[in-house]
Amino acid sequence: MDFLETVVFGTTILNYTYFLFTILGTIILAKIVYYILKGAISRFTKKTKTKLDDLLMSALEKPFIVLILIFGLQFGLGFLSLPNEYGETAQNILGVLLTFTIAWFVVGVLNSFIENYVEHLTKQTESKLDDQILPIFKKGIFAIVFILALISALNNFGYDVTALLGGLGIAGIAVAMAAQSTLGDLLGGVNIFTGRPFEVDDWISFGGKGGQVTEVGMRNTRLKSFDGTLLTVPNSILGKEVIENYSKAEKRRIRFNIGLTYDTSAKKLKNAKDILLKITKEVEGIEKDSTTIHFKEFADSSVNLMFTYYITDTSKFWDIQDEVNMKIKERFDKNKLDFAFPSQTVYLKK
Repeated sequence: MDFLETVVFGTTILNYTYFLFTILGTIILAKIVYYILKGAISRFTKKTKTKLDDLLMSALEKPFIVLILIFGLQFGLGFLSLPNEYGETAQNILGVLLTFTIAWFVVGVLNSFIENYVEHLTKQTESKLDDQILPIFKKGIFAIVFILALISALNNFGYDVTALLGGLGIAGIAVAMAAQSTLGDLLGGVNIFTGRPFEVDDWISFGGKGGQVTEVGMRNTRLKSFDGTLLTVPNSILGKEVIENYSKAEKRRIRFNIGLTYDTSAKKLKNAKDILLKITKEVEGIEKDSTTIHFKEFADSSVNLMFTYYITDTSKFWDIQDEVNMKIKERFDKNKLDFAFPSQTVYLKK
């Protein structure tokens, strides 16, 4: 057994063995205690209607194991003959681990509470403003918990937190000067929240891009583009663009030319106008009294009808437009109304 009495860095191999077995034992103990505690609490929670106790257990599982491991390390360090400065550093590190483990547990509880209670309440309200504010509130709460944990950790290492915060205040001015784009994004976020040009789930377009708004943050706004990709747009850019909000429109106008061949008689042109008017009266989701059809012009290759109608059910915009266009094609073909295409007639003089 002389090998176990061998001293390495001031501690015997036997004590190192005790230290390792202590760590292993605390991990096993943590698992056993957790499952015993979970079983006891689950029997109690079955008798309660609230989900809060389940959320607490879910948030506690991993931090609880780490917590027991920290206490195991604390106990195991007693087997090691560390110099004073190393021993003090080890104790400080354990203190930091303990602080962030507690913060981990608090964040887990808050996250579960927000997802299972607060988000459920916001979905029941008609306003979408709370849906926009909730992600920012959630991130803000987590940031506060992290900052408090960091301050506690720095204080544990003996730093003068008051002096450090004062220094950060001076440095913050310099950082602010260097982060003008970030400040622009933040101010853009404030403008979005106060002016409310759009909300979550609205369909918008700006600068040749657009999509459905999925999240409005203080710095960025996220959209699901018309192509299905994710767009992350800085709020400072949105603040400079003209934003078209399709979801806020009570109705949307459709206007386009229908070009018919030059051999189309006046009688057939009148028939074409009657067909277009009848189609807009048949299709659901179109404002019935606002349809206009005018013989607009004699173009180079066609005689053009200007066809205008308004879609009132904007949620089915593309479906309604598709139905109208299909009916136009079917009925024009049936009535021998030929669509024109670019062409030229060349006259040769003998």
